[in-house]
Amino acid sequence: MIGYDLKSGDEKWSVTGMPSGCCPSPVVADDRLFFAGSSSGAGEEGGGAMPTFDALLKDLDKDKDGAISRDEGEKAFQGFFDNQDTNKDGKISREEFEAIVKFMSEGKDSAFALKAGGSGDVTTSNFLWKRTKGLPYIASGIVFGGQLVMIRDGGIVRACDSETGHPAYQERVTGAGRYYASPVAAGGNNYFTSLESGVATVVKAGTENAVVVAQNPELVLFSPATLISLGTENRGRSS
Repeated sequence: MIGYDLKSGDEKWSVTGMPSGCCPSPVVADDRLFFAGSSSGAGEEGGGAMPTFDALLKDLDKDKDGAISRDEGEKAFQGFFDNQDTNKDGKISREEFEAIVKFMSEGKDSAFALKAGGSGDVTTSNFLWKRTKGLPYIASGIVFGGQLVMIRDGGIVRACDSETGHPAYQERVTGAGRYYASPVAAGGNNYFTSLESGVATVVKAGTENAVVVAQNPELVLFSPATLISLGTENRGRSS
């Protein structure tokens, strides 16, 4: 992770040991930066061990030239062939594949709070707390009600104290399936929307245990906007 000066664009600080190829975005609250995310190839939330290059050659290398051409590997790499073919010669070599494996294996799942300021590598100097378990892969976390709240695939919500990182709870309280939409908050509640099951779950914010306020059938792929009205009849609605 890299922080840049807003006026000049100069690099100001960096943090090492992030998940490789992570999807979530950091959030800022109370002069602190929060991040929570996992890599598809590392840690307890990882997608399992990647195949060896020899195994790929056995399955895909039809012309037996020791590399995987676009025709041989396009389907297997599911649209990521060009990412793997770093020298753009139309083939994936052993060296190219093993470089990707090394990059993925070095990713570190993490949730942390980072204090503002600093310069250079602030990985150790500016960390306020760090956790490595129960982290989301796609959805970004949210800071609300004094907690960093995250949603994992399978409908597992994890809440940590935003000051200390101390876990409040980790419970399966929302709809099953994958979660692409990041949670949003309004009216003292957090809102979670499932990609596959079509369930929107409202969970009370800032509690030591998960308290489900409501569940509603929806179909949401992206983060909904929350509307906070001055009138009590619409306060906290999700749209």
